[in-house]
Amino acid sequence: MTYEIKFVELINLINLIVIIALFITLYLLYETNNIYEKILLLISMILQLLFIFAKLMNIKNIKKIMYFIDVSYFIILLYGIFYFINKKIIFFAIILLFITIITRIIYKKCLIINEENSLLSIIGTYLLLFIYLYKFLKT
Repeated sequence: MTYEIKFVELINLINLIVIIALFITLYLLYETNNIYEKILLLISMILQLLFIFAKLMNIKNIKKIMYFIDVSYFIILLYGIFYFINKKIIFFAIILLFITIITRIIYKKCLIINEENSLLSIIGTYLLLFIYLYKFLKT
């Protein structure tokens, strides 16, 4: 019984995070004038909508879609190191990375793909966080 409750809480948590991130992304898309930031935010919004659509429709190959979204999330953040100049967007990236790290520590797995974290993803997440923190303090 407790496992079922925790699993339901987990699903609700990740859905809530994605929906809030979608609205913040929409605001930031409106806020920025930089074309590169707009492109990365638009791609991010498409991925967030794909996530919500895949969850709502109970798609058969949802694991492959979630893996694609997870990898794309990190690719966007990697490109963002070079292209994000808006301090609000950089701060949003920092918040997302903090949420990623905190949820991975609490649940001991990635909430999107529902698997244990690899050493590479752990190191990559912390490295991205430190780079974004440096970039935020520098600008």
